[in-house]
Amino acid sequence: MTEAEEDKPSLQHTVDAPGVEVSAFDATEAGEDDPTRDPLSPSTLTRLEPGAPIGRYVVLGRIGVGGMGVVYAAYDAELDRRIAVKLMLSPRRGRGSQGAARLLREAQAMARLSHPNVITVHDVGTHQNGVFVAMEYIEGGTLRDWMDAAPTVPSAASMSDAAGAEARRAHPWPEVLARFLPAGRGLAAAHGAQLIHRDFKPANVLLGRASPAPAPSEEQTRRERASTLGAPGAPIRVADFGLARQADAPADPDEEPPSSDGMTTVETVDRSTPMHLLRATSQARDPSRARTDEPETLDDDSLDLDPELRMLLNRGSRAGESLGLSARLTKTGARMGTPAYMSPEQYAGDEVDARADQFAFCVALYEALYGQRPYAGDNLHALMFAIHHGELAEPPRGSDVPSSIRQAVVRGLALDPEQRWPSMDALLQELSHDPQIHRRRVALGLGLALAFVGAVALAFASGSAREQAPRCVDSARAFAGTFEAEQRAAIEARAEALGDRWTATTLRNLLPALDAWGEDWQAAWVDACAATHLRHEQSAELLDRRMLCLERRRRRFAGFVEGLARADEDHIEDASKLLDAVGDVDDCADLDALEALVPLPADPERRAAIEAIQTKLDRAEAMTYDGDFKRAESILDALEPQVEALDWRPLGMELHWVRGRVPFEDDAAREAKLRQALADAIAINDARNAARIGTTLASLLKDGGERFDEALDILALVEAFADRLGGDGIILGGVEIERSNIYAHNGEYELSLAAAEKALAIRAPIYPADNVRIGDCHFTIALAYYRLGRFDEASREFGRARAVWADKIGPDHPRTRSALTTEGALALQLNRFDEAKPLLEESLDSTLRVFGPDHVKTSSARANLAVLYSSMGLVEQAKPLLDRVLDHYTEYYGPDSVWVGHALANRAMVLSALGQHEAAFADADRALTIVREAMGEDHPELSIAWMIRASTQRAAGKLDAAEADYQASLALILRTAGADSLSLTEVYRDLARLELARAQAEAEAEGAEHLAKASAWLDKADALPKGERPDQISKAHLAFLRAQVLAADEPARARELAELALSLLRAHGDSRELGRAEVEAWLAGLD
Repeated sequence: MTEAEEDKPSLQHTVDAPGVEVSAFDATEAGEDDPTRDPLSPSTLTRLEPGAPIGRYVVLGRIGVGGMGVVYAAYDAELDRRIAVKLMLSPRRGRGSQGAARLLREAQAMARLSHPNVITVHDVGTHQNGVFVAMEYIEGGTLRDWMDAAPTVPSAASMSDAAGAEARRAHPWPEVLARFLPAGRGLAAAHGAQLIHRDFKPANVLLGRASPAPAPSEEQTRRERASTLGAPGAPIRVADFGLARQADAPADPDEEPPSSDGMTTVETVDRSTPMHLLRATSQARDPSRARTDEPETLDDDSLDLDPELRMLLNRGSRAGESLGLSARLTKTGARMGTPAYMSPEQYAGDEVDARADQFAFCVALYEALYGQRPYAGDNLHALMFAIHHGELAEPPRGSDVPSSIRQAVVRGLALDPEQRWPSMDALLQELSHDPQIHRRRVALGLGLALAFVGAVALAFASGSAREQAPRCVDSARAFAGTFEAEQRAAIEARAEALGDRWTATTLRNLLPALDAWGEDWQAAWVDACAATHLRHEQSAELLDRRMLCLERRRRRFAGFVEGLARADEDHIEDASKLLDAVGDVDDCADLDALEALVPLPADPERRAAIEAIQTKLDRAEAMTYDGDFKRAESILDALEPQVEALDWRPLGMELHWVRGRVPFEDDAAREAKLRQALADAIAINDARNAARIGTTLASLLKDGGERFDEALDILALVEAFADRLGGDGIILGGVEIERSNIYAHNGEYELSLAAAEKALAIRAPIYPADNVRIGDCHFTIALAYYRLGRFDEASREFGRARAVWADKIGPDHPRTRSALTTEGALALQLNRFDEAKPLLEESLDSTLRVFGPDHVKTSSARANLAVLYSSMGLVEQAKPLLDRVLDHYTEYYGPDSVWVGHALANRAMVLSALGQHEAAFADADRALTIVREAMGEDHPELSIAWMIRASTQRAAGKLDAAEADYQASLALILRTAGADSLSLTEVYRDLARLELARAQAEAEAEGAEHLAKASAWLDKADALPKGERPDQISKAHLAFLRAQVLAADEPARARELAELALSLLRAHGDSRELGRAEVEAWLAGLD
């Protein structure tokens, strides 16, 4: 670009920092600033100076001027980021509404896309008498800038002795593909959202830099700076969706789309027009005249058209009535797209689909590969003639572009859309293949066939092979744009924005797992390729299945990674589980399972339709990873009739599974979807997906309706599927964890423990000891031990789980905090108040930091601390905490929930200690009713409710009623936990206390009988296992009770036991039911 040209507004126009180039939309092309053609003339625009506001944004400087308006660099103070703002102002000649509608349509189109290779729209608004769109700011340039910066490549003629032969500009073909493939993925994403770009060209692809560009030196030219655009790790974005429309939008032959920025007024050509009327000159048809330094627009004023043809071309049109995405706005003589990149059907005014974008993409790719466009022509007349007659330019002599790539591009340039690739994905997959594989197979075969000729022939063949590019080494290219420097930086930026919250730690700790997933994927890609092309142990069809499996995993992974950069706390909490939902790449190497799957239909149209829907399903599923359920549901709603019409069962299975797995509907509707998906998976012999669907269904049955038997039946079926897959440990480990949870919900704690221990045994050989899934096993085992009253073992397992989680997902992660809380509750259960207090206080502090004072999880932490205070005898501190918890639980869960029952039971004990016996009994009685109705007559939690009601009645002097409740609790513990459960300690102790109360109220003879009964209960308590760390507070209680029983007959022994109890209380603290003052007073009475 000359110095004079640099004054012209352009995409690369320098903003406020010398040497910093910025990419935005509407690249200015030759002829764009003609005020007789554009909706806006640069001369009529009110130029906004730095500091001027556009909505909430502050202008930093002007980037460029295009056919739709001005693009400014701006600052978003609210989110502390630089953005680009596209502003349309000063409408002229009554076309302002169309321009505004186009801008709104562009914003709508782009806002619907969420893909790493599509520009991100942040905001849409109005400014003065115009409309603005705030979008992502990319520092760099465009694909056109990069192509124009290509080095000169002499033609074969100029390398000989043809002096003055014209040279061309082209980058090495691998560098070209490295930039075009991501752009193609952006187009494919648009097609997956049923959007057709309709104006794809190099100027509408933005290329960033892998790292901030240093200030250029005086010697550094613009071309030198542009040559570094789009380097590995740099953002590559498709932009300018102003002409985009829905693929299924109805067409009106009288309506034509507006001209794009960078286009002159070119009329639509009817395909029925006789081509002999287009009198192209031989000079215009000369391929050598098509040069990449020519403008992308063609001046139709110079066309030599017959008057009849010009009259045919100049069709008037009416303005569109809708301003939505599907609106087709018009102007006289307008046509869609940029002529050099328009498909034949666009010229003819026919309805277009995604294959028109494919044609434009291949024109641009051909140009970048060879330094010349595929169809020659200085004007529209000549260009149309060349396209219609298939006058495709031959590649320059000396080009090293592999023939396989040329063949793929040429197919995309077919005159008939039906002859092109069925989809962008199919084209990209072909372009991503190792282009030398086929040639090397031929060379190798030739070498083997001629081996008997001798060493010379063999040396020739092997020498030729050595000159070829290595096979199966393009995994990095296939994975490009999925999780690289740009995506990592976005996640790190999100973590930085979260500050010191636990979610930031979780995100950072997840990065190694993302790295490992990417490495595994690339290794799997190489292995799949090598199995066919190097080891020759796998058919081409099976290679296709493996590659399709890997590509679908990659798409979901890319969506998951992208979602992490904006995920909220709920989804960051589940990040490791969501990563599991993406799928294991090892599944794509399960050849038996892949071969058992139903193959894609042979019919190319039906196959293409299925592949397009699969792409959309992957996109919808990826949206669910960061909670974008509404957009995902809208995509699935639109897909449902298409899936039904195709009647291909594997597609129905996928659709039903996604709908059943994600909470779009109520549990009954989700269950129906999952059952249908399971039936589909069984019918098509897809054991792996059947296992996963079944596990999801079992979890729903457990959580949604407590239908435990049905859930266990489904898990047995899942186990059978896993066995068919060779005993898949990942699936089987998940089955056992789910079984353990189901048994726990059903109160079958021994079975719950056995299943959890089996899960650990299955997972231990698969994962390292510090893996999160191993931590899950330890935690599930700990819960089972806790519920069984095996507290020392539970404490050990909780500690192991917390250590793993704190290291891998962070100390403030909800799972880590759950282990912390449960450890504190366990210490409380063992009356180890000195251990429980710091754990439960830290749990409340952590919960307050993460959730604030009004969250339900904060109420749970308060409840735990209140129980501790109550147990320590600090009932005055416990009551206000429990009052607040009960109010919150009642409002949040409802008055009949188990959570309310727990809070009532805990408050009953506090009220009883405060002497408010009637209120205490009312709370305890209500708690017992709630637990019984919610959990059933045999649930172990009911034993605690019986105990609490018994204690309120005993404190009120209603000893017979209290005994009945104690006996009910005792029977339930013996039935569910066994005769060795430490939970029996408290029941035996309280029954002994009840008999002591009776003895004190009876005459001496009857009193002796009650003392004997009390002694018998204490003997039972003494016979229970003591564990590794005996409960010292419980020991104090039992010693003091025994002292009271022996006081009359063995006063010395009684004093000894009471003094032991006192020393234990002094060492470990008072409890709600026994304090040092009570023991000291009793000892004083002995004197």
